[in-house]
Amino acid sequence: MFGFSEEERSQVSRPRRRKKTAKPKQSKQEDRFIDWREEMILESIARKEKEQQSGQTTSENTPLVYPVEDARRAEQQEALRREQEQEEYLKPIPFKAEILPHYREGSLVSDEHNRIGYLRDMDGLQPMFHPLELTETQERKASIYVEIRDTYYHLYQNEAERLEANPALREMLNHLYDNFTDRFGRLNEKKNLDLIKMDARGTEILSLERYIDGVAQKADIFHHPVAFNPNEITEATDAREALVASLNKYAGVNLEYMAGLTGGTKDNVLEELHGSIYFNPEINGYEIADKYIAGNVIEKADGVERFLRDNPRTLRRKNPCRHFGKPPRNLSRSTTLILISERGGFLKVFTKNTHRTCSIRMFR
Repeated sequence: MFGFSEEERSQVSRPRRRKKTAKPKQSKQEDRFIDWREEMILESIARKEKEQQSGQTTSENTPLVYPVEDARRAEQQEALRREQEQEEYLKPIPFKAEILPHYREGSLVSDEHNRIGYLRDMDGLQPMFHPLELTETQERKASIYVEIRDTYYHLYQNEAERLEANPALREMLNHLYDNFTDRFGRLNEKKNLDLIKMDARGTEILSLERYIDGVAQKADIFHHPVAFNPNEITEATDAREALVASLNKYAGVNLEYMAGLTGGTKDNVLEELHGSIYFNPEINGYEIADKYIAGNVIEKADGVERFLRDNPRTLRRKNPCRHFGKPPRNLSRSTTLILISERGGFLKVFTKNTHRTCSIRMFR
């Protein structure tokens, strides 16, 4: 069979079958009796472990599940609530704080809730405060700027009224300015200009910085008073020295001040300054010769003529206007008029077209 002889087939060893050995039967252990109290404790421990693993569960140990529509509705209601709060926040309200003298239409201010906004209806019965929507950084920057501006005007007005330095306010102004520049940079930096120029006084506050060779420097008010001259003289030896002091302090001729410096009277000052100052009827006051003869001299001469006609007892003409054949030699062809100051307080007006001269006494 299959090409094998009977002898060869008898030599093939067949695998022996293993005898099945019966496994020893494990004896069932008797279930340990569990007391009902112990069972409750085990269930409680298992419940707590399950709650810790699941995170959020209800009181019945079931997770909170909201429908999608309810969640969307809740988000919409929250967005609507925030929008209403924002509209209420930006709503104009009456400004109840003190209206400082330097406030103008559009001035940045802070209200009683420390919000930053601007003023409107300053000429009305009730100025209105319009809050601004600013980030936290912008609000802090604007708040320090408002303090700098208010302190600057307070310092200037205080020293102008009292005519004495105020070191405490000056120190505060320096502290506020240094705080601003340390946190936000110079006032005139591009990143600060948009906010500062929103204020009605912003351009003036920007002048607190002056640039020398490209380097920012603090203005003089940070170091000493500018509303008055702390080195101002209290007496003058003559009227000319008093005139210089008056020009420095008032930028004009103040006879009362000059008389006080010299210890004399106004008439004494006028007599001593004969030919140096002139009465200008347009301003009803005196001016130095260089200032009075500048500008449109013909118009000024016509004004003097009208004043003479209306006030014949106050000013008197020394010589009437008269025509003459030729203009003065120093009148060039391109010059239309020349105003010459003479000793004794007289003005002569030469006009090229009419060849007219007027000699007018300008002192009272």
